[in-house]
Amino acid sequence: MSTSKISPPSEEQPVKRVRVLTATDLHQLKWVYLALERAVSEHKPDILALVGDFLHGGALSSRHYSASKCADRLLALPCEVVFARGNHEAENWDSIARHWLKAGRPLHIPHGSAVALGPLVLVGFPCTYGHEESFLMGRPDVPYETETWLPAIFEQYGPAANTLWLLHEPPDETKLCAPEGLMAGVEEWRAAIEKYQPWLTISGHDHETPVFDGFWHDRIGRTTSINVGQPTKLTEPTKTLHYCVTDFEFLGNEPALPKKVTVTAYPWNGTITLPEKPKEGGRS
Repeated sequence: MSTSKISPPSEEQPVKRVRVLTATDLHQLKWVYLALERAVSEHKPDILALVGDFLHGGALSSRHYSASKCADRLLALPCEVVFARGNHEAENWDSIARHWLKAGRPLHIPHGSAVALGPLVLVGFPCTYGHEESFLMGRPDVPYETETWLPAIFEQYGPAANTLWLLHEPPDETKLCAPEGLMAGVEEWRAAIEKYQPWLTISGHDHETPVFDGFWHDRIGRTTSINVGQPTKLTEPTKTLHYCVTDFEFLGNEPALPKKVTVTAYPWNGTITLPEKPKEGGRS
């Protein structure tokens, strides 16, 4: 893994702050998109990262926006938007892509690849369920074996590629998803996290386990993995969106690891600061 691309930042460089709002599993629901718009208006992120299932692969009803209407509402937001694929993004993605390109907006769709927005590098993982052909938009298929594509990302961005990973399905064997079945985590994702130890991963897919079990983050070695869940059939009447606001502080404007990361989870009212300070009398 090459680390020659990124020079250590100088302490004299001004701090560059980047705010990212992450949300998953919107499923084209009108109330969820309206709640997302309110969250963007309140927190004023530089980047909105939608980590899968922002579209809905099932039958639509009066409770849903059309895919083209979702695109219009997202285009109206005053921030960059990054899309990572979930299992519900298939042919319905074509409508989003057409609207986005027609508007002349940059289409950020990391999929077994990464996008750099200022000093922040976001790595997007594929999804093991569903049909990815439309989302690929002519790009090659992305294998689930991460060693076929992750090393190239590190070759391009160096340590900066270890800042933020977007993976719709959580890694295996965490408190963030069911232990088995359709909502289980992915072994390959966990293996990649164990090897590379990114600072932060954001997932969704399993709406219920974080909510019912009361855990929105877990650790894999030095990595903090997050799934804040989404309202379930039991909690949906509250019409409360689950999302994270993450503030990154960098020393400079070139892609690099951050100096500090602060993650606030809603509606959990919980905050994590990275890197964690060593515990008194031992390691963190």
